[in-house]
Amino acid sequence: MIRVALVLIAASAIAAEDGTASSPARWHYVPNAGYEEEPLHVELAEARGWRVVGDDDRPIEFATGDDGSLRAVIEPRGRARVRALAADGGGLGLRLVRPGGASDLSVVDDALRLGDDTAVLILSRIDARADRRWSLLRSFSGVDHSPCALRLVGDDILGLAVAAQEFALSGQGVLVVLPSADRLIGWKHREYRQIVGWIVADACARGAAAVVLVEPCAPDAEAELIRPLVRAARDVAKAYQCQIASATALSDHRYWEVAPGVLGSVLNDPGRKRLDEIVAPWAVVEPAR
Repeated sequence: MIRVALVLIAASAIAAEDGTASSPARWHYVPNAGYEEEPLHVELAEARGWRVVGDDDRPIEFATGDDGSLRAVIEPRGRARVRALAADGGGLGLRLVRPGGASDLSVVDDALRLGDDTAVLILSRIDARADRRWSLLRSFSGVDHSPCALRLVGDDILGLAVAAQEFALSGQGVLVVLPSADRLIGWKHREYRQIVGWIVADACARGAAAVVLVEPCAPDAEAELIRPLVRAARDVAKAYQCQIASATALSDHRYWEVAPGVLGSVLNDPGRKRLDEIVAPWAVVEPAR
């Protein structure tokens, strides 16, 4: 099942054309991430009579369906917030969150939020063009192991983006352990790559001295599930010129077994110990929060 941001948000009731009250409008589809240079497609359900405006209150074109849905195409560049407004003044907000500007980021019901608004992570497509702003990371693309004072972990990739906001990254080496659980979520591979890229870009924007990605891992029996995510992580490391640690050694079933012949969904104790050995060259020390 493809993972999208399906957000159920209470909003002011609006009057239907026949005079009866309709169900509260809600975001039906919002991507978790997008590129600065590409339009975002969003959809609002139960939104008959609603409209969409940008930061400057100028209207954004939209289409409506017979079912009361509203579909809009948003150009991210130059926008920080978009609002869907009801005739009675109620509405829903959508935040376009750039690297370095996500201090209040959270996950609610599997969807990103910034304050009371639904959030979309926005990043520049540096993988499609030369971008010298990221040259400071180039020095970490070789074989040298830069000490990392911070090890970032999360239940899934969205949780990882949120967890990163809890720490001061300026001047720190950051080891980003990409969660293995994402193999079971059913991500669109492009969207997953965008989120990983945003996490790296956010760390850089907040002054991280170095960024090291640790590939997501899975038992060998689930190699087909993890392979696209590993490829995405490597693509991000190449685009941002940061180091990446291979987790291929963790595919051995002995690191996942919870009983003889029975695989668990997460690394067992020997597996976690082996992961620590893999990242040991970066001399990771977790600071107090």
